[in-house]
Amino acid sequence: VIAREENVYCMVNPAPAADLSRSFYRQVDLLTPNESELGLLAGMPTEVPAAWRTAGHRLLDLGLQTLLVTLGVDGSLAMDSQSELHLPAYKVKMLDSTAAGDCFNGALAAGIDALVEARGRTRDRLVLTPGDLAPMIDRATRAAAMSVTRQGAQPSIPWREEVDGFDSWYPQHSS
Repeated sequence: VIAREENVYCMVNPAPAADLSRSFYRQVDLLTPNESELGLLAGMPTEVPAAWRTAGHRLLDLGLQTLLVTLGVDGSLAMDSQSELHLPAYKVKMLDSTAAGDCFNGALAAGIDALVEARGRTRDRLVLTPGDLAPMIDRATRAAAMSVTRQGAQPSIPWREEVDGFDSWYPQHSS
């Protein structure tokens, strides 16, 4: 509530998923569940792509501004009431996925913060569509892809400079 009153962009990763009130969704700008959390929040199974969209629209209908579902090897799905965008995952030789979600969300939050900083921090409400988020989602996907090729949680999270070098790193680690 305080973030909304101050027009602070509010990104929430609902892990572990819990039953959330309808008013909660109206306070959140971006919700980033994974596939199973999406199913729990929407109250339905989400094993197939069509179900991801149906479940996503259930949450958007509760007043959520934007939804970004992480789908592991299936990439991610960003949705708002007007549009949706599916971004593929990078195929890599996976070693340990422990930190993938946290890495993805951290890189995404850093990207959103950089955008806010570049635009100049104002009291105006920031509204980001799936298309606006696409470059940040891609960077977060790159960071998570690097993370899963390494053992452990915190040690697997790449530094910013490593993610900057993803294009030269990827050919040696793709599957």
